[in-house]
Amino acid sequence: MMSALVKTVNVFPRERTVVDRERARGGYGAGAYLLAKLAAEAPVSALFPALFASVVYPTTGLHPGLGRFTRFLGILTLESFTATALGLAVGAAAPTPDAAAAIGPALSVVFLLFGGYYVNAKSVPRPLRWIEGTSLIKHAFEAAAVNELDGLVFDPPPPPARGGGGPGGSSRGAAQGFIPDGATALARLGFGESSVRGACGAQARVLAFHTWAALCILRARAPTYTRLAAPPPAVAEGGGGEEARSGSPAEGWVKTESPAGAVA
Repeated sequence: MMSALVKTVNVFPRERTVVDRERARGGYGAGAYLLAKLAAEAPVSALFPALFASVVYPTTGLHPGLGRFTRFLGILTLESFTATALGLAVGAAAPTPDAAAAIGPALSVVFLLFGGYYVNAKSVPRPLRWIEGTSLIKHAFEAAAVNELDGLVFDPPPPPARGGGGPGGSSRGAAQGFIPDGATALARLGFGESSVRGACGAQARVLAFHTWAALCILRARAPTYTRLAAPPPAVAEGGGGEEARSGSPAEGWVKTESPAGAVA
């Protein structure tokens, strides 16, 4: 997530001067530019999740089913695309590359805090639950947890040994806190009623929102220039006229001031 966010958060601030000039000339619109950027970033945004999943999934002993691995790869890829869209939106709103580089990581920390790692989803105060709903980390974690834990049954710990303390005491404590299956583990995380499809659907909505936000910001920050009126026909043809001969401004001309304060 961080790699996809960092590599795109500075795209717009670095290219703003060139893009504004080309848009002012009518070369393309904000929608075409954003679509081209998303298409250019898509292969890279999909490559890193594929490499990560190919290495981490088998080495950590996750569920060996091919279908679950495919869903895990899709979850990571969708999160990467969402982080890319978030980076483009932040970059479009930030005035400078330094500001974009500061805002992006700060947002990722907020999303991480409400991502389900540290706080149970059902224990978040109601006024702050909207942050949880916009957290791309939360939706990815929810989908990955359901994909891994749904349908699993865990082996119980060994029975406690006879006698008082020692190994028997630790076994008795482990038995009391034993989680028998994946459904119980998901319920403790607050994902008891979740599904991979539902979490990915929520992630897709976050992706669409960030893309729409980036488009709206680009359109709102379109370059504007003062339109100059055409000179009168007599002046344009090199004709006379008291105003043209005397050098006084004719009707329709735009009056500008030089740095020295004189009227140009």
